[in-house]
Amino acid sequence: PNNELCKRLNLLAQKYLNINNLNINFKIYNHGSEIFIPELENKIGLAFSSPPYYNLEDYNYKKQSINEYKDYDEWLNKYWNLTVKNIYKYLIPNGNFLINIKNIKHTKKLSSLFTLADDMIHIIENNKFKLIEIFELKNITRIHLFKNNKKTNENVYVFKKK
Repeated sequence: PNNELCKRLNLLAQKYLNINNLNINFKIYNHGSEIFIPELENKIGLAFSSPPYYNLEDYNYKKQSINEYKDYDEWLNKYWNLTVKNIYKYLIPNGNFLINIKNIKHTKKLSSLFTLADDMIHIIENNKFKLIEIFELKNITRIHLFKNNKKTNENVYVFKKK
């Protein structure tokens, strides 16, 4: 949840509607994706996520998921798993869920590594989604806690609701 981003997205959406002379209602929700919104159930055809990289990105905002769930396994269970469950409920039958993410290997404790995309994809597939395609995004700039402005390639994973 980012108040400033939501303000700017609302302004951008309103400008788009005005320029195109459209009279459409829209709502931008400013809270964590792990919180279920009943009014969205079975309403969305396509969901897209560029999820946080656990503790590798700092959005400079106190409400980001890493501040709520500091342990990696807790973050996967209470943030990512709930987010995926909500997306499943929001999607219409045969709806699509896309995420863009890089499979970063990072130490979660001194003795173990996690591979972020693998773990996230495993959770998505365990929540009744089927992986149908993978696209590569080239030269995405990611700013995170350890390396600033590093250009990297990421994948977009396309899932279909079973």
